Formats: sequence, structure tokens, C-alpha cells
Amino acid sequence: MNKCERCGSNKVKVTLKMEEINIDLCTNCYDEFMSEEIEVDLEQLVETFSLKNYQGISRTFYVERRICPMGIYLEAVENIELRYDSNHAFLDM
Repeated sequence: MNKCERCGSNKVKVTLKMEEINIDLCTNCYDEFMSEEIEVDLEQLVETFSLKNYQGISRTFYVERRICPMGIYLEAVENIELRYDSNHAFLDM
């Protein structure tokens, strides 16, 4: 399993291919790298949030962010074994 080359995390989600080298990064380190490259200051991201559905059942979601030159991609994934589909949003910068 690949490890993040910045922080050592086992949660590598991105491999950057630049010229003849590959860099494996976790989501947080990728966001830091991209924010440095495109000179954008990032605010702290809420990692989880909970809300009640129409039946009053509380649902908890984990949020991941990915930065790209065209904007910010957000994904919320429910924290249960039989979860809803992911919910995506793409924000212009």
C-alpha cells in the first residue's frame, strides 16, 4: 500500500504525475499542495456533519474536499454500512 509522501498517512487518494516522477498524497496533503500551487488560502473544513431526515432519523456524513484549478469539489459520504449515495458539489473559486 502506498503512503502519503508528505504526512505518511495510509490514505493515499491522489497520485500526481509530474514529468518523470509520481507523488502519492492523501486528500489533505493534496489540498495543501494545490492551494500552494494556485495561491488560494483554505479555510478549515468541517469534517463531519449530522442532520435529521424526513423520518427524524439522524444521519452523519463525512466531508472530503479536493481542489483543482477550476474550483473546489466537495463530497459527503454517509457514515453507515448501508449508506446513501455520495452527494457532490462543485464550487467555483
